[in-house]
Amino acid sequence: MKRGIPPQATEFSCAAPPPEWPQPPRSSRNAISQERLPESAAARRRVQGHCQALVEAGTAHWHINADGATELHLHSGEAYLFGPQGVTRLK
Repeated sequence: MKRGIPPQATEFSCAAPPPEWPQPPRSSRNAISQERLPESAAARRRVQGHCQALVEAGTAHWHINADGATELHLHSGEAYLFGPQGVTRLK
């Protein structure tokens, strides 16, 4: 018996990573320096890769919420929202 959140029509589980996160606007008032953008993009790809490994291991699944944002739901009950500035634990 599977534990966790029951599947919904908008959920998917696949070997492909979730859609790309939106990039912050590139303006002079941006809090993220231009030098840090490549570093943060590389970190984001590493996090997505680790999350995808959980999906492939069968312990999590990707979910697109009603707002079109990407969430990772672990079968243990935890849920994470992938936002433009980082990842937020939902529960």
